[in-house]
Amino acid sequence: MCRKAIKTLLSETGRAQTPQRVQKLAELSSLVIKSCPGIPQEDKDMAMGVLKSITSKLDQLDMSNPSTVESVGGSLVESVGSLLEEPQRDAEEVYGKPAPDLEEEDQSLSPKERLEKAEEKEQKNQAKKRRLVQESQQVLDGLYNTIIGAMRPGAPPITIKRGGIALRAQKVWGDQFGDQVVQTEGGSFHVPSKAALFEDYTPHSVAIKLTQFQQNPFTWGHGEYQARSSVMELSLQQINIPVTFSNLTEDFYITIPGGSGNKPATTIITFPAPGNASSSFHLFQLNNTAEGFLVTITPLNKSVIYGVLGSYDGRPDDQNYNVSMETYVLPEECALMKTLSGDEDTEKREATMFVSGEDGPVEYYIKVQIRGPVTECDFEKKDDAKESHADDSYAYQIQWARLSCVYWSETQEDWSTDGCAISKQSTISSTICHCNHLTAFGSDFATPPNTFDFGELNFSDLVDNVAVVATIIAAFCLYSSTTAVVTIAERRGKKMLHHAVKLDNLQNGYLYRLLIWTGAAKHAGTESTVSFKLFGAATNSDVRVVDITEKVFTQNSQVTLTFSTAEQLGNVELLQLMHDSSGEGGRASWNVDRAAVQDLTTGKLFYFFCGEWLAADRGDGQVVKTFPVATEQDLRSFGFLFPASLRSNLAEEHLFLSVAIMPEDSAFTRSERLGCCLSLLLMSMVSSAMWLREEIGTEVVQAVSLGPFSFTLNGVYTGVITSITCLPVIMAIVLLFQYSRPSNKGDRRVRDVETGGPAEAPAQQGPAKRLPHWCKYVAWVLVVLSAVGSAVFTALYSLDWGKEKSERWLSAYFTTFLVDMFLLQPAKILLLTILTSSIRKPQAVQKIFEEKRGPVSIDARTMSSQKAGFSWTQ
Repeated sequence: MCRKAIKTLLSETGRAQTPQRVQKLAELSSLVIKSCPGIPQEDKDMAMGVLKSITSKLDQLDMSNPSTVESVGGSLVESVGSLLEEPQRDAEEVYGKPAPDLEEEDQSLSPKERLEKAEEKEQKNQAKKRRLVQESQQVLDGLYNTIIGAMRPGAPPITIKRGGIALRAQKVWGDQFGDQVVQTEGGSFHVPSKAALFEDYTPHSVAIKLTQFQQNPFTWGHGEYQARSSVMELSLQQINIPVTFSNLTEDFYITIPGGSGNKPATTIITFPAPGNASSSFHLFQLNNTAEGFLVTITPLNKSVIYGVLGSYDGRPDDQNYNVSMETYVLPEECALMKTLSGDEDTEKREATMFVSGEDGPVEYYIKVQIRGPVTECDFEKKDDAKESHADDSYAYQIQWARLSCVYWSETQEDWSTDGCAISKQSTISSTICHCNHLTAFGSDFATPPNTFDFGELNFSDLVDNVAVVATIIAAFCLYSSTTAVVTIAERRGKKMLHHAVKLDNLQNGYLYRLLIWTGAAKHAGTESTVSFKLFGAATNSDVRVVDITEKVFTQNSQVTLTFSTAEQLGNVELLQLMHDSSGEGGRASWNVDRAAVQDLTTGKLFYFFCGEWLAADRGDGQVVKTFPVATEQDLRSFGFLFPASLRSNLAEEHLFLSVAIMPEDSAFTRSERLGCCLSLLLMSMVSSAMWLREEIGTEVVQAVSLGPFSFTLNGVYTGVITSITCLPVIMAIVLLFQYSRPSNKGDRRVRDVETGGPAEAPAQQGPAKRLPHWCKYVAWVLVVLSAVGSAVFTALYSLDWGKEKSERWLSAYFTTFLVDMFLLQPAKILLLTILTSSIRKPQAVQKIFEEKRGPVSIDARTMSSQKAGFSWTQ
């Protein structure tokens, strides 16, 4: 309906000839576009065509009439705002149009080719965003030009605020222009003097255009900075021609409203017991004059004076500093007395400083120290003073946020800071910038992770702060011992689970391949002699006996049987499996999980669900069973795909669990998986330390209980940010291990059992294209660097925190880690399995019945059914 409505509007705007009809179409367009959220890109293009067509006909309207401006202009601005809202998201499933078919993804692409394909797709999306924003600006420019063309100099300004966009138009006399404020409700531009703008020339009149976007429309820049605030753009025109300003002698003062979600980072610093060090240092790094840190320090002890010193490029002391202030919380009696006398000094309750950057990279140090008891009130009792200093520790809260002034560079198509400086009057809710040019401006907001000063650390405290260090050492010891056990177990108990068996000389006219998967139950394998028969639509095969010395039908094994027939069977309809119970004890029975038959002449595949015991002492006591071919509906059923895919995904995707239950043929070995586990554990520890946030001790924090686990929203936040921080590195390591070719050193060659041709290299599992083998060494280097580096920095953080805070963090970290490993990761795998079983059904079936070849083919001695001792009935 939305698409039809937009198409109708597009055709109607081309025929609109009267002002009334243009005005009505503008109002209808706003109603339609606003009522259709998530418009696909092609429909956005049509809708933008409607708005451009309406804009081209605005000269037919009387734009000096305020009601017309409000009606038509408001509708156009609201339509543009609706189209620009979240431009990176396009609901491709709206109006019955299906999403891109994930099943068409080429699984043979190498990681490099997939990355190039993803980059190409991202570039196309960026081009769409760029075109949409440019056309939106054309619509707003056309509306502004029509309004300003009907306005006389000195007339009251016109402001249209709709759909998250504010457009202000004003025309002033040239001799009255300069050193004035142009503002909207939330932001403003303070214009330089006329002499700075036009030197000795006085224009007749100046047209002013101010546009404010509540959401950043320029989202395709990928530089260091982003505008996380409203975006404001000022344009000055003479005779309908925009005037360009750059490198002015006076700056534009720009007030930019901050983002609604901007919240500073918060942490609590605890001093050791009295008698030890009673000061701490904080390090902040700035790159240029457009950056600044807003830092607030709040005491958490009463009756204690905290001194705050600040200094560039060096730790401040009592003689060397450029900022010095004090902060304290008065005792209740003293605070009450000062309140009653009317001279309460509330500014002392916290120390706030704004640290601005300089022309180049600079480091700023803040020192917080204990200066002694509060002595403001004469009636304060000595007992109170003693009590205030008898605490086990001192504590204060520090909050910080980095604010940056950024502008949109149209030439570089990125957010930049050149030519701008941030004002010390900036706050979390409002950033004030000084810039010597005009373009679109915004503010960047960031909360960098905790930093510490290495010069402050006392390594002798390791003895008293042993919990974190002991945990790190235990992690390395556990990794070493587990690696040794896994390596020894793999060498001693390594068994081939995938065998290729050739049942005859393959000289008959039609070749077939039968794949049989033995189940994972205890004693599922058999040492009995196995036979089978295929029933086809055209004819049936003979009974074929797998008579070989080597026992291939072992637990969890896959056996590929290749044979030939004199006649083509046609579509295979039944598979009959049997054995002679000649195995000893529990090895006489056989549990068959599934099977597949491939006609190598036509390439057709036939699948069979088995899942039964062929045993005299188990199940129904039968050793001969017939299984019908699985239909298309059977293969695509959720009841079959879900449990099979879940087993496969758990063995492959759960990093820790896969060490024990990984597929035996996987090129991603157990040792490599253990290395990834160690890297993930230690990287998550240092990331958790970097992003640590603490609740204030005096606040009541609501905890959420989930079974034996209890955690706060703050802990959930830290866990999420920690996962995001670790993800790129651990993904790179895992992908390098997974997609690197295994070494061919020592591999035996494989004979093509279908053709009997010469030996060739073993078939590689996974994608057809792989990375070079040396990439595995790169992955091991990343494992070592990430593990050792993370361990060192985690230990340094623990030294910076002290014993009490380190132990509290360690306890909270392991709670979060266990929740992630045993709840969140299985939930993620469960969701992935549901999606795979519901959407990517052909890929799921292909993976479940994927053939995995052994290193050599085995020639079997073909036997007749009578020799095998079977009585066969048809």
